[in-house]
Order: sequence, then structure tokens, then C-alpha cells
Amino acid sequence: MTELKLSEAEKCYLISGINDDFRTDGRQCLDRQEIDIDIDLVPSCAGSAQVRSGNSQVLVGIKMNLEKPLFEEPKKGKIEFFVDISANASPFFEEKGGQNISNEIKSLFDHSFLDCQFLNELCIIEGQTVWCIFVDILILETGSKPSLCDACSVAVFAALYSTKYCTV
Repeated sequence: MTELKLSEAEKCYLISGINDDFRTDGRQCLDRQEIDIDIDLVPSCAGSAQVRSGNSQVLVGIKMNLEKPLFEEPKKGKIEFFVDISANASPFFEEKGGQNISNEIKSLFDHSFLDCQFLNELCIIEGQTVWCIFVDILILETGSKPSLCDACSVAVFAALYSTKYCTV
């Protein structure tokens, strides 16, 4: 991990903020950040959501296809995540700058949904047909990394919640 070196002035600024119960965005230390959620914004998707929280803005679209299940998991559906960061999200992300963060967020979701129970409900015909859910995450504006991960998580949950599909 990279060591973060702070000057004495930066240390004093941070300590004063904590002692005075004040954050740079005007909130007190224990105040929560407001979250705006809009669902079903993209008509061509089975489900979609846009989340704005602090300086983060994320759009998620859900598409679904019928596919063959994996041989070793004949009753389990699939879920695949794709993460893209708009070049307008931050000057840092022009060209390939956001690739590391995109990969980290994709890895976070891949790991989180690895043994998810709801994937068992996506089976249509055991060993022959399951639903495959494609989750496209587009980061439109970035805030801090924890804020961005939170916004992505809320947006994915809201988009999945709004998803409509019919069984065969």
C-alpha cells in the first residue's frame, strides 16, 4: 500500500475538522450523505437506476439473456458485471486513467455475487437454460473512492430491484 505523507498544516486541518465536528462539504462528522435514486430510466433495459450521492453519479443498466448453465452448476443462473468510467467523470480518467478503479469495482461485485442465493432462482430448465444477467455500470461522476463504491452498490441494487423478466 502507498504511504500517504501529510504536511503539518494538512494534519492540523484534519485534526481541527474532527475536533470542530466539521467536514469540508459542510456536514458534521456523523451526518449521512444524501442519496438520490431514480429507477427505470433506460427503456431498452430490463432494469436501470441512476444514483447521485455527494460528488458521485452512477448509471446502471440490466440486460438479460437465456443461456446454457455452466456444466458444474446446472441449476444456477449467471451474472456478469461491466464497469466503465466516463472520461468526463474526472480529468484523471482521460484515456486509460480509470481502468484500475473500473477493475477494482468489477472485482468487488464479482466476488460479492459469487455465491449469491438468488442465482439459483434464475434456472428455467435444469442443465439446459438459465437467465444470464448483464450488469452495466457507468460511472458518470466520481467522488471519493468509498463514496463511489457506495453509489455503485446502491445503483446495482436499485437496478436489480427494478428488473422485470418473464419466465418461459
